[in-house]
Formats: sequence, C-alpha cells, structure tokens
Amino acid sequence: MGLDLAGPWPLDHVLEDREGGDGERRGLTLPAGGSGSYRRLTADVARIMAGAYRDRARRASDGHDLGRFAFMLAVLPAVLPLLPLVTAAIYGHEQVFARRLDRRYRSALRPARSRPTASGPLGPSAAASPAR
Repeated sequence: MGLDLAGPWPLDHVLEDREGGDGERRGLTLPAGGSGSYRRLTADVARIMAGAYRDRARRASDGHDLGRFAFMLAVLPAVLPLLPLVTAAIYGHEQVFARRLDRRYRSALRPARSRPTASGPLGPSAAASPAR
C-alpha cells in the first residue's frame, strides 16, 4: 500500500478558500500559534529517530535492508550524543526567525511616518532648501 500523492488532500478545501487569505491581507486576522520548547523538540526528534530504527529493524528481520540497518546501528553511538546539539541549533534558528518575522509584521501594522514636505509657491520641489 503506497502513498497516493495524486489524489485529493484532506485539507484541499482549506487551500481553495480565498476568504481567509483575503482577510489576512486586509489585516483582519492575527497570525499566532503555540510553540513547543527545546525539550519538546528534542523529544520529538528522538521519537522520530526511534521510529526509523524500529522500521529498519522490522525490515531487517524480514531479510530486507540488513546492511542499512547494520550501518544505522554502527553510527548510533556517534549520532545520538549530537541530537541535543542539532536540535539546539534548529531551535535557536527558529527563535531568531520568529523574532525577525514578528518585528516585520508589527512594523507593517504601524502606519508609515511621513515627513512633512515643505511647499512653496511652485510646489514641493520649489521649497526653500538649506544653502550649501
């Protein structure tokens, strides 16, 4: 049983909804969401790795991918201690990205400050300018 990528996706109706995107562009929505912690991210990545090892072990027990599973077992002692470091780098990168995006979003909400333009009898370009 393979994954059918050509068929309809469960959220196709959401992607086709133009109203939500229009509301966001008009400033009627506020993008927000919860986020996990570094500990949660590391635990999730560890669970995913464990699932990959379980899957490979199951395949190796059937006689398939025995060499790949042996390689995965061989590199596990070297890879496992790096897991917290890698997830710390990912988490830090995501935090920097979120702060930068939040600043850009909030600055887009503030009205732009315009400098008053001096206007003379012939329009703004003819206004007096400081002598050099």
